[in-house]
Amino acid sequence: MPKVFEYCVCQVQHDRVTFANYQWQGSAPMDTSKSQESIASCPVTWEYLWSMGAEGWELVSTVDRAATPETALMLLFLKREVT
Repeated sequence: MPKVFEYCVCQVQHDRVTFANYQWQGSAPMDTSKSQESIASCPVTWEYLWSMGAEGWELVSTVDRAATPETALMLLFLKREVT
């Protein structure tokens, strides 16, 4: 039987994971009028990856989408085997 995987695509802004599979990751609601405060409520990238790794997720790729420092964006692609 072939292995089956599930995937998670995360968006990173200012070293914070803001979205994972289109779901907001902040502990406070997203407020576009206070974007820096909203982003600050999101998990730090390293801590997020650490917790996801503990759940069996593996980082398989990244894509840097930096246009300017203000709009810099990174995508993280994670997978884990479905058991």
